[in-house]
Amino acid sequence: MIIKLISKSYKGFTLIETLLALLIFGIAVSIMIPFFYEQKLKNNNSKIRTEAVAFSQEILDGLRQQDVANLPITGNQTRTKAVMGEDYTATITYCEVAANCSDSSRQIKLQIGHYGKTVYEVETVFTRLQ
Repeated sequence: MIIKLISKSYKGFTLIETLLALLIFGIAVSIMIPFFYEQKLKNNNSKIRTEAVAFSQEILDGLRQQDVANLPITGNQTRTKAVMGEDYTATITYCEVAANCSDSSRQIKLQIGHYGKTVYEVETVFTRLQ
């Protein structure tokens, strides 16, 4: 009877096997953490840029609806907008190069900033259609 109890095999993992499996899992997770962090940063930067592009399109669409002659010949304008808790600042520069401006055209440079850093910039010339 004693021999039967000793020779009986027990099913399951030993403590050492479990600790070894946890150690391997911990090493794999520690290798993956920098990758996940980098992907999170890339995703956040993409979101910020997408919102900046949408803000610039909104501004340019509003300017397109105005008569070119009514737009300023020189100077800057600043606009701000909050999107989902993120603040964006748009700086509109009119006629940075005087040769690109006349009674029927205006050069417009638009910079979108996020916490002091320019994240999107576009430059265009609006003309009056005849």
